[in-house]
Amino acid sequence: MTTISMLDKLKTVAHLSNNVFNIAVIAFLVFISFLFITTNKNNAKQSRKAYIALYAILFIVVLIRYYNSLPTMFDYFMDNLFDVIYFPNIAVYIGAIIASNIIMLVSIFSTNTHKYIKVINVIISSFLDYLFVLAVNVINSKKIDVFNIESLYSNSNVHSLIELSSNIFVLWILFLVIFKIVISIIEKKNEKRPNKVTVKHVGYDVKKSSNEVKFPNNVLLTNTPVIIKRDDYGKKKDDSDVLYDGMFTKDDYRLMLSILKGEKDRKRGKIEISDKPKEKKGTSPLINLYK
Repeated sequence: MTTISMLDKLKTVAHLSNNVFNIAVIAFLVFISFLFITTNKNNAKQSRKAYIALYAILFIVVLIRYYNSLPTMFDYFMDNLFDVIYFPNIAVYIGAIIASNIIMLVSIFSTNTHKYIKVINVIISSFLDYLFVLAVNVINSKKIDVFNIESLYSNSNVHSLIELSSNIFVLWILFLVIFKIVISIIEKKNEKRPNKVTVKHVGYDVKKSSNEVKFPNNVLLTNTPVIIKRDDYGKKKDDSDVLYDGMFTKDDYRLMLSILKGEKDRKRGKIEISDKPKEKKGTSPLINLYK
């Protein structure tokens, strides 16, 4: 077989591209490439629909134009795929071993890979390496010509080791692909699921005066104790001025503890809001929640 230079190869491409159909294919690929380059988070959904539609059109056109040759090509592809999986040559076999080690190393140093997947990858990659060492030992001891497929598979030990390695590698890759698809579907469902927030009215007993205490609509009421801030040390302006502060200082906690200790006769979970809150010098402006 003669060697073809790079210039001759480029001339062949230019010569074969000199017809209407191939020019249309070039324009189609340029347009698809432009879509890929300009795709971002804002137009990802529209771009995805465009990809699916364009590739479907291309598939139909190719199927109609080459319907006589496609079945033969498909049969040839399946036969060679079967041969590569069950009877790989030494180059494909070594490539699979290298790929298994790369997958193992990438998963180990990846922070997004689940720990169980890391364990599975390490175990399978190590086992494939061990089978490779056994195969090399047999090939070296029996002086087998690795470039001759018939000589390579005439030895039953080498045949068994290579076939076992191929089967494990294929099943392993299929498992990783299926696992990735399932995890992606689960994550998308979790992202679409809205976070449910339960708003529950406070069950505190409040001594109602002539001016009934009302809480603003934008306040989330819970069963946990809250602090009511009032402007100007207890002079409440209106209902919209009632705010809740979840940040306490050390002095605030000490004051709260002293109040709770003095309120033994009060039932747990009940708060009374005094209309005349007391001031305490030397502490932060915390409003007394209990009488």
